[in-house]
This record gives sequence, C-alpha cells and structure tokens, in this order.
Amino acid sequence: MKFMFILLVLLLGGSAKANDIVDVHGVNHHVAKEIKKRYEKRVQHIETKLMKEFSTVGANVQNPQRVQQWLNQKNQLVQEIKQHGHFAFVDLQTVNYPGKKNIYTTIEIVQSNQKNRLSFIPPKTYQSTGPKRHDLIELMIVYQHKAMRLLMSNQLDLHDQTCPVYHCTVPFTHPTLKPYLALFNQGVIHEKPLIIETLNHDKNPERRAAAAFLVGHFHDPHEIITLLLPHVTDQHDGVRNNVLRVIGETIARAHITEINALPFLTLLDSPYVTDRNKALLVLLTMADSEYGKKQIIKHGRARLLTLHHLKQPNNHDIAEMILKKTGLRTGLHSHGSESNG
Repeated sequence: MKFMFILLVLLLGGSAKANDIVDVHGVNHHVAKEIKKRYEKRVQHIETKLMKEFSTVGANVQNPQRVQQWLNQKNQLVQEIKQHGHFAFVDLQTVNYPGKKNIYTTIEIVQSNQKNRLSFIPPKTYQSTGPKRHDLIELMIVYQHKAMRLLMSNQLDLHDQTCPVYHCTVPFTHPTLKPYLALFNQGVIHEKPLIIETLNHDKNPERRAAAAFLVGHFHDPHEIITLLLPHVTDQHDGVRNNVLRVIGETIARAHITEINALPFLTLLDSPYVTDRNKALLVLLTMADSEYGKKQIIKHGRARLLTLHHLKQPNNHDIAEMILKKTGLRTGLHSHGSESNG
C-alpha cells in the first residue's frame, strides 16, 4: 500500500527542468516559515529526483537501486525535520499536474499535541499471510495496476472523461481495459455480498480499497453513498482515498447534496493531501445546496482558509471555489502564503 501511495502522489512524471514548489501544512505561520527556510532546497532536490525516477516506471527503465537511494535520503530528511521540531509525524507528499511545469510538495506535519490529527495516520502496512483470492476483488486490483501502468506510460487520453458508471478511475476505452467494464458490471450483480463483506470486514486495506471502487459500479447512487459513508474514516489513507473518490463522483453525477458535511470537513485536518483534496471535491458539490452551504459556513471557514493559504493546487483551488460558493470570501490571503495549520 505504501508503494502504491508513492506511485499515486508521484503519478504523472515531470521533466528535470520542473520547479518544486514547497508548502508546509499543520503548523502556524512562523513555524512553517522557519521549516521552509531550513529545508526547502533539500526537499526540492530529493522530490525532483524522485519524480524523474518514477516518470520512467511506465517505460520499464526504472533503476530500483537508485530509487531506493533517493527514498532513503527522503526518509532521512523526514526524520531530521521530525526531530528538529519534536513533531509526532512528518511526511513529504508530492503531486505533479498534467500540463503544469511545476511539481508541488507539501511538508505535512502533525504536532505532538494534535491527537485528533494522529488518528488519520495508518498503522504499519498490512502484510498478507495467505494466498491470493482469485475473486472479483482481486480482479479490480489487477485492473487498477494495469490502468496505472498505462497512465504512467502516457497511453491514456487524459481528456477522455467517458464513464458509464458512477465512478471510473480512468476511462474503459483503452483496448487493454475495455473488457473489464462488463466484468465489473456483471460482477457487482452476482457478487454484491462479497463486495460489501470485503468493504466492511476484510483486514487487507488493498482489498477494502478495491471493494470501494466496485461499489462505484452499483446502480443506486443512494445505496452507494449509504454503503461508503461509514468508511470515510477508515484507518488507512488508501481506503479513504478510494471511498472519497467514489462518493465525490457519485454525488456530482446524481446531484445528491444533502448529506452530512461534518465527516468531510473533519478530513480537511488530515495530514494527507489525498484526503483533503477528495473531501474538498465532495464539499464543492454539497455547496450547491442550502443545506450543505449552511453546514460548511458553520463548521468550515477556518479549515478552508488554511487550505486556501497553500500553493498546492488541488487544495488551494478547490478551497477557493468553495469559499466563493458559500460567500466565505472575507479573510482570503494571497496565494503564496503558508498554512496556518
């Protein structure tokens, strides 16, 4: 799961000429400024090198030893920042966006007194002790790996938004992926109990995450939301990511806006970019209704302003759209300021 997380955040490869823009999230402005001043150049250097290495995955020319060397340097830097501030948690999370020259890294920090934010951090990676189960869940995992390889090797059309179900990771139009659509659509009819049981009780987070994507093939959008809502607080960020993706796509497609906003507002405190950007997309749809707007106004202003202060586009830009939709524009600061945590 950890390796897949790295692939997801270092997803779309960049050039060596790209600039790495660094944010600090989770501490006040003065601490963020000091951390950035001390560590920014090293963060930029390591993350740009890693981005270059991961961009070669799809071309099958990746050097595993060199990747591991850079990952070791990254881990050493993370530990140094952690010890410097006596922080409970530190991570470097990088995103590259299609069509943008810059890559964006967020230095994620959880302070020792922020016990509520520590709850987002997963336990040690699950290690499977049994044989693989050759079922519909495993088929979704295989499909995701194939889709990821195609995406990373630039074999998918990023402008193709075709999706005949409530959620698609990528379109099913590529010849390699096309057969899976019918398999999943038929599978969710015959294997519904397996999907729900896996989502609710499987100890393997990779299988729970795959089950969440299969729920996105169900026919009833209200059932999709009902089944997935309890899992937005799953202890593993990879599962939360998939659950949030499916909820976000489903409520947007089905125009479902009157759901409880509080779990998604709480996720804005997470030390994971992937939690925050998916929760923001859910809230963006909810802000279309008076019910959702009232909840966001009552509980969300400070959190949204914190994310608006970041440069990370998938946090800053969506937060700004929500602030505009809800009329919470007062107090907006410049794009380039650090997070107030």
